[in-house]
Amino acid sequence: GVLSEEAGKVFRFKEQEVLHKEIIDSGLEQIYQRHLDTASLIAKSEGIEITTKLFSGKATDQISKYVEEAEPFLLVMGKTGLHATGPLDIGNVTEECLNYSACNLLITVEKFTPLPATTDTGIRPEESAPRPAWSLEAQEVLNKIPSFARSMAANMVEKSAINEGVGQISADFIYKVRKRTGL
Repeated sequence: GVLSEEAGKVFRFKEQEVLHKEIIDSGLEQIYQRHLDTASLIAKSEGIEITTKLFSGKATDQISKYVEEAEPFLLVMGKTGLHATGPLDIGNVTEECLNYSACNLLITVEKFTPLPATTDTGIRPEESAPRPAWSLEAQEVLNKIPSFARSMAANMVEKSAINEGVGQISADFIYKVRKRTGL
């Protein structure tokens, strides 16, 4: 409602909204779900069973809501999140939880990087296979993706190609990956 009708046509708001949902939201959801899956595997390797749940929405709101409902004794958080840049005393989500959570809060500062997922041979597929080639048609499709999301989309498509043994990425393959993953 902020843009004029003419500016709205130029910006193509509905298309941008669909693109945001398909690329950004779905891509981030997959990334964060993989983080949760990794946490479960790490806990399991230590003999601990955990339950994970991926929430949608603003992190501080969702954490506060969950703490209110579950009433945990302790909430454990990192000092900063994955996307922190530069030296920070504390990240904004952690600070909000420190100020407003109705439970004890343990803030950790050590960075933990889990080993990458491997195949049963111990080698990640993307390390053992050559990168697939991109057809001109596929490159054109990729170039239609906004620059801020292009590398994430390209990585998802390339990893799928490697895992499926595809030597050359076509536009049809991109659409197949998009349909399967919500890219």
